[in-house]
Amino acid sequence: MFDSAQAALDRARSLGAEYGEARWMETREQIISATNGKVDVTESHSAGLGVRVLVEGHWGFASHDLLNLDPTEVAERAVLLARVEARASRLAELSPLSTRDETYTTHCDVDPFDVPLPQKTELLESIHRTMLERSSYVVETSQRFECRREQTLLLTSAGTSIRQTVTLTGFNFGVTVEKDGKQADRYFPYHNGHYAAGGFEVIDRMQPIAAASRCVDEALDLLSAVPLQEETTTVILDPTMVGTVLHETLGHPIELDRVLGDESDNFGSSFLKQRHMGRFTYASPIVNVVADGTLPGGVGSYGFDHEGVPAQRVQIVKDGVFQGFLSSRESGHSIGEQSNGSARASSWNRIPMVRITNLLLEPGDSSLERMIAETQSGIYIETWKATDIDDKRLSFSFMGERGWRIRDGKLTELVKHPVIYGETPTFWNTCTAIGNASESFLTGILGCGKGLPWQFVATGQGGPPARFDGVRVGGGLR
Repeated sequence: MFDSAQAALDRARSLGAEYGEARWMETREQIISATNGKVDVTESHSAGLGVRVLVEGHWGFASHDLLNLDPTEVAERAVLLARVEARASRLAELSPLSTRDETYTTHCDVDPFDVPLPQKTELLESIHRTMLERSSYVVETSQRFECRREQTLLLTSAGTSIRQTVTLTGFNFGVTVEKDGKQADRYFPYHNGHYAAGGFEVIDRMQPIAAASRCVDEALDLLSAVPLQEETTTVILDPTMVGTVLHETLGHPIELDRVLGDESDNFGSSFLKQRHMGRFTYASPIVNVVADGTLPGGVGSYGFDHEGVPAQRVQIVKDGVFQGFLSSRESGHSIGEQSNGSARASSWNRIPMVRITNLLLEPGDSSLERMIAETQSGIYIETWKATDIDDKRLSFSFMGERGWRIRDGKLTELVKHPVIYGETPTFWNTCTAIGNASESFLTGILGCGKGLPWQFVATGQGGPPARFDGVRVGGGLR
């Protein structure tokens, strides 16, 4: 594909493009899912060439799959669109970037695509059998395995050449139990599943068979759990809750294209403004947050973004103060900064957009045990289940799958579907303790959505458990 990408760039330059990118992408995906032991296998493959050009300061983009691909024709369409769109689009300027000739590959101990299909389906069936054997009250089980490989070749008219292979693997399962007319669900490790950069070793580390029986027991416990009445109290969130709250209340608001208004008509803008950089108190002084695209094993990790900028570790919040945004070459230049390598596209037929990498609450000096012991009255909330948040990422509610009432420093009765309510900066400013590094857990999702047409990319999120005071809580899904 190198020759096709180079031919597209050559044609774009001959037609007057002052800058061009030719990005070949090939994505292979395997999904194995099961409901009540019935297994379904879906395999997909997509490959094509996307060409993005700047002509007199205006973007044009065109693409084509590999069937009957004519790279010069794709370049011609991209240039034509740039000229047509010049009447309606803004002028684009890019931050400078050094040329590179690089290769990046995700490390896999066991290539997930090399693991025989019968071995994978047997894993799902074994979990199903284990759950049925655990209790006669099991009425439904579900399992899902997924692996994805994205191979990219990026050539630019400035001389950059980057070959990149990213492999992601993940898994989850759930169970529904019913007794005396009541139902309860329990998911492992949580509703969205756990994904990481790597191979089948990601699944092995989760020890899913051992977790299957535990999942059934926990679902049965939820049958007798009581819903919360609305109150204001101390809450302690587990890492899946912390990660999801981070993703929604901090990850999306710091995407600079949102701040500049590009997503206003699609998925909302951001309450953050450029003037907030370095001076806005986002959280209490103990809170530090990074977006790290270089983290080994992170589902949002890669070597280079789709503009050829190296992945980076970006300080988002330091000692409670907001530091800066995630950016592309264009959006970074618009505020006088360099890109921090956050522009990605979901496929060969999509343009790069600013996306979350791996968003992490950095560890503190406490622990879950200590936070609970120090809490006289509160709620410990575990396993994220649902989210609701406004278009500016300000007012929110987050539901956990289960929780426990804390009384006099001890976990007491189990509660089901606890919900926290709040406003982003107010909530983060109530953070009074953060667990240590040994309790940190990074997970992520394969399908964070954004843009029109839709783009779904992998993003990471997590950290240690954390405590917040004076939070409004209630019960959901009664």
